[in-house]
Formats: sequence, C-alpha cells, structure tokens
Amino acid sequence: MLGFSKKKKIRNKEFLSEDFFLDFMINRKDDESEGKKKRTSQEFSSMEVALARKNFVIILSVFGVVIVFFLLSCLYYQTFTYGNYSHMAERNRYLSSEIDAQRGIIYDREMSQIAFNSTGFDLMYRKNDKGSDTDFDREAMEIAKVFNKSPDEIRNVVKDKSEKLKNENEFIVIDNLEKDKTIILKTRTDNFKYFYVKKSKERQYADPIAFSHILGYYSKKSDSGGWGIESRYNEYLKEIPGIFNKERNAKGEMISEELLKPSQSGKNLVLNLDKGTQEKAAQVIRDIVEKYNAKSGTAIIADVNTGGIIAMVSWPTFDANALSKGLTSEEYEQMVKDNKLSFFNRAISGEYSLGSTVKPVLGLAGLQEGLIKPDDSLMCEGRIALPGGGYKNDWTAHGYTDLNKAMSESCDVYFYILGGGYGNKKGLGVQGMNKYYDLFGYGKSTGIDIDGEKKGFLPDPQWKRNKFNMGWFVGDDYNVSIGQGYFTATPIQLTMATAAIANGGKLMKPKLVKAVLDSQGNEIEKFEPEVVRTIPASNDNFTRIRTAMRETVLSPAGTARGLQLMPVSSAAKTGTAQTSKKEVYHNLITIFAPYEQPEVSITVIIESAPYEMNAANMAARQIMSYYFGERLKKKEEAKNDDKGDQAEQVIPEITKPDGAEPMPGEGGNLEEIIIPQRIEEEVRE
Repeated sequence: MLGFSKKKKIRNKEFLSEDFFLDFMINRKDDESEGKKKRTSQEFSSMEVALARKNFVIILSVFGVVIVFFLLSCLYYQTFTYGNYSHMAERNRYLSSEIDAQRGIIYDREMSQIAFNSTGFDLMYRKNDKGSDTDFDREAMEIAKVFNKSPDEIRNVVKDKSEKLKNENEFIVIDNLEKDKTIILKTRTDNFKYFYVKKSKERQYADPIAFSHILGYYSKKSDSGGWGIESRYNEYLKEIPGIFNKERNAKGEMISEELLKPSQSGKNLVLNLDKGTQEKAAQVIRDIVEKYNAKSGTAIIADVNTGGIIAMVSWPTFDANALSKGLTSEEYEQMVKDNKLSFFNRAISGEYSLGSTVKPVLGLAGLQEGLIKPDDSLMCEGRIALPGGGYKNDWTAHGYTDLNKAMSESCDVYFYILGGGYGNKKGLGVQGMNKYYDLFGYGKSTGIDIDGEKKGFLPDPQWKRNKFNMGWFVGDDYNVSIGQGYFTATPIQLTMATAAIANGGKLMKPKLVKAVLDSQGNEIEKFEPEVVRTIPASNDNFTRIRTAMRETVLSPAGTARGLQLMPVSSAAKTGTAQTSKKEVYHNLITIFAPYEQPEVSITVIIESAPYEMNAANMAARQIMSYYFGERLKKKEEAKNDDKGDQAEQVIPEITKPDGAEPMPGEGGNLEEIIIPQRIEEEVRE
C-alpha cells in the first residue's frame, strides 16, 4: 500500500552494529526534513549497540569457568586439604620452644660424680625464606675462614644434610665447637640469616678410660645410651624436655604464653663402684700389660656378702668421652687403627681356661662327696700315667701331698686323680665335676646388670661326640679337673665363685647399681643383694677349703706367698692356663680378704703373658695395697677434715668434677678391635 513501508521478517540472521547505525542515519534525515532539532554528538555516543551473540557466549563461558574453578577450589581446600592448612595455620599461630632437662648423673658409692653433664656448642643451619643466595654465600665464606676450609666444603655439608633432613627446619653443620671458635662464631653470626651458634648438652665422664666398659657412653646423635650402664639403665637416666608455648596473632604479636609440659630431669644412679679403686685398678692393669708385653688384662673386685661390684677393669679399652661427643670419619679411621683400643669387655665376655683357680671348687666337691679327706696324702712324682700309654705331666714333682699342700703348691697330679681317678682310686668324673661347677655358677650367666655377658662352657661326653665324633677319655677328665681343655669361664664367674667360698656357700648375683635417686637426691629405689643359690655343702668343708687357700699365701712354697706383704690377711689360688703360643700363658689369681672376716673377692687375669713373670700376682698386690691401705688412709684423712660439720647427713657430700653442670633439680630451672655397628652408623651419619 502507498505510504507504508513493507516490513520484512528476517529469521535466523544476526543484526550487525552497522545495520543499526544506517537505520539511525535514515531516521535522522527524516527528522530533519520535518524540522526537528538537529541531534548532537552526545546522542551518537549514547546510542545503544547490540552485543553479538558469539561474543556474548564467549564472555559468559569465561565467567562460568571462573566461577566453577572458584567453587571447586573452595571444595578442595575446605574438604581435602583442610587438615593440612589448618595445621599450618595453628603452627603459625603458636610458637613452641623446648625447655631443657638434664640426663641423670651417675655416682660412685661415695657420691663422687663419674658421669655428668656439661655444656657444648654447635654450629647450626636454619632454613630462611627471607634470605638470598648472596646472603648464604657470604655467610658460608665467613664460616669457612674460621675453620680454615673452603666455602664449597661448607656449602656441600649444608646441601647433603638438607637432602637427608628435608623435613627439618634446622640441623647441625659442625658440632662440639672448640672454645676459641665458639667465641669467634658467636660474634660473627649475630646478624646471619642462615647460620647461628646453639648451646648443646654434652655427656662427660670423670675418667673416660677407667670406667668406659662399665658405663658405656651416651650418644648425642641418637639421644640414648650406647651399651654399659648408660644403655641398660637408659629409662632411668633419660630426661624429658618440657614444652613452652607462645600464641601470636596474624600480625606476629605475642598475645599469650603457656607452659604445656614441665621438663623432667633423669633419675640419678648410685653404683657399688669405688671411684678411686676403679681408677687404681685400671692403671695397674694397663701398666702390667704394657710392661710385660701381654695381650690384655682384667681385674674385678666384688663384695662377698652383697655381690656389689667395687671395681671392674678390662684393658685395652676406649675413650667414652670421644664417643659421646661423636666421631668424624677421620677420627673413626684412626680409632680403628689403634691396637690399644677395644670394645670387648673381657671381665664379663672373655671366655678363658681358668687353670688351677678352679681347684678350690674341685677340692670342696671331693670333700663333700667323700672322695678325699683333708689329711689324706698321695705321692706326686711330677706326672701320671694315662691308660692308653703316655703321661699327663705336672709342673713339678711335689712328693707326698695332702689337700693343703696340693692347694698351696698347685699340685696337678692330686687334682688329676680327684677329677678323673687313677688305678683303684675313684674320681668325680666329668659329670661329678660339672655338677659342682654348675652349682658355683660356671656355664651360665651370672646376671650382672650390663649387657654382653658370656656363659663360658662346660664340656661333656655327648657334646664331644656330636662336635668331633670322638669318645670321652680319662685325659679329658684330667684337663677339666685343672680348668683346661674344653672348659672355659669368664672372670666374673670366677670372682663370684670365690666369693661363695669366702662367705660360706652363698652364690651372689653381681650388681653394679646400688640405688636410684630423684633429682633432689632422695633415694627412690634400692637394689637389694640377691642370693642366686645356697651351695649344698657343709660349713666344715667350706672352712677346710678356705684353710687350704690360706696356705697358698702362708706356705714358703705357696704360689701366692707375696700376699704376706699386704696390709691385710688373705687367701688365694693362682692359675696358669696354656695358650697356642709356646711359653706364653694366661696368668690368673683369685683372692678373698680379709681371711678372718672376708669382705671382698678379687680376680686378676693377665692374658698371654710370659710364664715366669707371675704378672697377675704383681697386679693383685698393687690393687690390694691400694684398697686396704692407701684408700682407707685417704678416707680417714677426709673424715678428720670433715669434723665439725653436721653430725647427721642424709647422703654424703656430692663431689663434682670441673666443668660439671649442677645436679638435675638444682637451681630450680624449668676380638679384637670390635667396632660396634651402632658407632659405625653414627659416624656414617
């Protein structure tokens, strides 16, 4: 129709911005022709333009992806990782610090410290996100100068430990700093971002050589005892550090402080050991071994009535302080090469042929079984014929010999016959001998309170047949009767057997630790003496054996007559055991004293010594001279010096070595060189 524009319906077609613009221009001309006001440029700027569908879909999709990602992230962090981030937030909120506690102190029976704590210093590395590589290199260079090393060595140590200790925020770079280096580093590291000097605990021993086999050592790296008393009694000695908590807000400002757990110092141990006697015995054994070029030596002193170990020495030994501080690879290699070093505690682990020191047990067995009488004599011509031909020799011809003479001069023929019989004379036989050896504790552990004890060995016919496919001969009986052949035992077994003879038949359990004290010095646990068994023999027979052992000291031909010079009476039995080397023997002596009222049993073994030297006798005399002479004199002098002090004391005065920290609770503060695997592992670390 005229005057009307025909409308076209366009479907499925996008209108472009240009279409709207052209339409607008046409309408503008129509308005002008009708006299309407001319449009301004502002009208053009306010003109609405349609958004293309394609662009709209793209933008909407982007917004949708962003929203979905945001929602999934919220779900992930709120659900799956909530625990981790919550823990991190709490960790940032609370700053915890450890309150030091001290490991328990170890005292001798007179309350002198023999293991104590002191202070050391370590160079530490801490991870620092605010530091830079430049800061690290500068600090490494400064530290390298102090130790006369290259910066690369310091970098490599840090790099290696960082890889091994990924979860640690800080670790030791160099431990046990020397005093002069500590002072220098302390002044230089105050403004360092990565390195600092940290105070540390050190375990020290009053005499790291004399006590090493008994105490063992404490390892700072593993924070536990390394064998000996430090290991066996670790649960008593170990400390429990306290925890102090500080709460801070998001700005890092402290808002509260709280003691979460108070520190608990370890309990203290009192030993049966006497410090002076232990040190003297260690010196004597070392000197005798070195003087006579022997292989090794051991000495033990035990209280015959309680089983308390007063001294126990094994030489060669090791430096417990060196192990406690930790060894470098170089120090470890040097230690292994040292032929004067041994971790083998011969006093409890050395299995020896005891030689004639077993004769008191055989003599008691013969008396108790009715095979001999004290006054019975037999002729010793220096040897005895064997049933199959040949002879079993004695060390000399003793002539007519009774029990006392056989014991004092150590007549082998007398005990050959007692043990294995001869002609129409009946002997105990191996079963009879083993019966009494077993009663006296041979062939089994004594139960001493440190690890590593060996049992020794009592042979019998069945064992020999299984081992060698051979029968048991009378010559084997003769060997066992004088403590040789397949028979072996430890020095601690011999010591306790002698103690049982001295006290009238009570086999005591040896004990190193006497009591446990709390941090205030109060006794909280006491280890009472334990009787393993009472040996079934008459008092008269025990007296006869003690008398025979006394003759070993008193007789002009006695093998221990040198003990007559001691400041106390004694009884003894010496022994000599063969070795694989010609004219080289194990030299032994076992003693109890005083004779009238026995207090202690003493055993000394010098391993692989020249036969004629009687090295064990000489060592025993020096140890006895100290224990019953010099020691008592010092004690009396100290007693006189203390006159005028308080009459009553709960415990004796505690003496502390130089450099020792206060006793826990004080101050009120919140074979042959056997290297234990544990030490090797710590060196590798």
